[in-house]
Amino acid sequence: MNNRVKLEDFSLQHLATQMREFNENVAGNKNRLIPWFWWARRGDLARFRFIFNALVAEQIATKGHQLPYNKKFIIRHDNEFAGVIGLDNVFQDAPRAEMWLYLDYEYTGQHIASTAVKKAEEFAKSKSVYQIAAKISPRNDRIYRVLTANKYRMFSAQKNYNGATYQQIWLKTLNDKNVEK
Repeated sequence: MNNRVKLEDFSLQHLATQMREFNENVAGNKNRLIPWFWWARRGDLARFRFIFNALVAEQIATKGHQLPYNKKFIIRHDNEFAGVIGLDNVFQDAPRAEMWLYLDYEYTGQHIASTAVKKAEEFAKSKSVYQIAAKISPRNDRIYRVLTANKYRMFSAQKNYNGATYQQIWLKTLNDKNVEK
């Protein structure tokens, strides 16, 4: 595993510093991100609301619903902001999580995303999450390669009224047989 990659808690305590890094990075990559993330189309306030709401929802889920594995992380490569990864949409009665990932274009092709996914999986396993899902656009080749490299399997494809696939759902079960140590 790449030791130069670290996951740092994305927290309300460090929101000002982390939000500034996130906003600067997204603003610089805005055109590339627009097809994948709704918050990339709008300005700083929309990105702030997206992250702030996510962090508040995380606090509510953790304390109010006893969901200790709802989490967001800043991805750092050599202590520089490289992206964000999160485990969301968990269910109270079933230890499953949905993973989402944003990585700066500058860091693609360096196995940083794969390392971040493995570290997020380690966190999930420590919280007794047994399955992680990821929803992706079939046009997003980079995340497709990250998921296949990390042994995720396509579970289903959602189609629009024309019959074209607009979203794929990938799953990975976390057990000793298929999680690399």
